[in-house]
Amino acid sequence: MISLEALHDTPAARHDGFVDGLADLLRATVGDSASIGWIATPSPDAARAFWRRCLAAAARGERALWVASEEHGQVLGSVQLVTDMPANGAHRAELVKLMVHPQARRQGLAGRLLDTAEVEARRRGRQLIVLDTKSGSTAEPLYRARGYQLC
Repeated sequence: MISLEALHDTPAARHDGFVDGLADLLRATVGDSASIGWIATPSPDAARAFWRRCLAAAARGERALWVASEEHGQVLGSVQLVTDMPANGAHRAELVKLMVHPQARRQGLAGRLLDTAEVEARRRGRQLIVLDTKSGSTAEPLYRARGYQLC
């Protein structure tokens, strides 16, 4: 069974336990050609540093961050919702780094992560979610099926 945990709602002391798994997830998804901000697969140290920055931002309340893991602790997915916007953007949030491990794809996990982020955006009073994805990517059909519009 795959569970989702809201790391933005957990004590920062628990975050360190997820860094290595999140780094492995990042490396696996980029290595499988995911277009999530890296041209090449980051080194393990660079991937861990990235996640530490994201977790610190979540602890400061600047973003919401979820991790999906299986019962033995392997991280299979993650998504973030950036809510730290300027005053003229207080109505929006940005969906970033929706990742599903290549071995866990086609099981509905991306949809679960997206649903979770959308519920949180509404709970925080956000009326618009923006995201950036590569045209023709494997993620694009998911967003289009969910009603996201190209702009």
